[in-house]
Amino acid sequence: MLTAKLDVATGRDSLVLKIVSPRFDWNCTFITESTDCRNLFPYVFREKLCIPASVTTECESMWKQVAGQIQITKITMNNKISRTLTRILFSLLLALPATGWGKTKVVLIAGRDSHGSSAHNWGDGVDLLSNALTKESGLDIETAIYKGGWPKDPSIFKGAATVVVLSDGGGRHPVMKHLDEFDALAEKGVGLVCVHYAVEVPKGTSGDMMKKWIGGYFETFWSVNPHWTADFKTIPKHPVANGVKPFSLKDEWYYHMRFRDGMKGVTPILSALPPADTLKRGDGPHSNNPHVKAAVLERKEKQHVGWASERPNGQRGFGTTGAHHHKSWDQDDFRTCVL
Repeated sequence: MLTAKLDVATGRDSLVLKIVSPRFDWNCTFITESTDCRNLFPYVFREKLCIPASVTTECESMWKQVAGQIQITKITMNNKISRTLTRILFSLLLALPATGWGKTKVVLIAGRDSHGSSAHNWGDGVDLLSNALTKESGLDIETAIYKGGWPKDPSIFKGAATVVVLSDGGGRHPVMKHLDEFDALAEKGVGLVCVHYAVEVPKGTSGDMMKKWIGGYFETFWSVNPHWTADFKTIPKHPVANGVKPFSLKDEWYYHMRFRDGMKGVTPILSALPPADTLKRGDGPHSNNPHVKAAVLERKEKQHVGWASERPNGQRGFGTTGAHHHKSWDQDDFRTCVL
């Protein structure tokens, strides 16, 4: 998330807006008869994109990119005569490329396929996501794909808004030998999405990093990996869940993730109560443990198998434990949630 100042100076019939941030400097003039911010920024109050009729042609494309991403957090007004809005703070909810206005870049990383043609075929997974983002979404997105592990050339990350990883996890997770490298990107606001096995890394430094980047991870002897049908009866109101309706899907839904303390900055997106028969296996690093039994069998706690996270510096993350089976992408609401 980018934080910037928006300085507004008014004349009798116009507002001159100057947006200043480390990444861009933009001036535009909006004609309005009211200083009511609802008229200036209709998207904030109505969940649809509205372009003011007064926006000049050269600014229209920029407005389209900004309008759906502005969140007003503070407004200070001077006296009624001057009608001067002296300061507005806002945040861009989607990270912009470091080069400024342009396509949002998503880097998709696939680990080596490990379960044959119907499961853990990560290469096909990133191809599917790339096609959906660049050809089907209608959004101004470009992707860069790397298959077979972590990219050898770090220039692939230049200008990236987020990185998506589909891979085996644990000690084989592609990021394991590049924790510092990705942490440097995350400190600059680059997001991270981890799908299925990619939410698992070893406990310790890598686990702490994963909690920092995406809010939670699969921790051995705490989390479990059964196959079951998750019934997502309610979907929360959250940008990640836009267009997602309640659904059911059978998959290898890992659950009882190790989240940040107090779920700080973490929002559950896909949650369901696993059936008791998911905990029939004996105790082990992935199969069962006293902690998960107490949570599910005794306290009847819903388990979060899809979640979004955000840090104070604006860096965002998303994790989901589904998509063991490639056919899971056929489920429209699951696919929409990840995209």
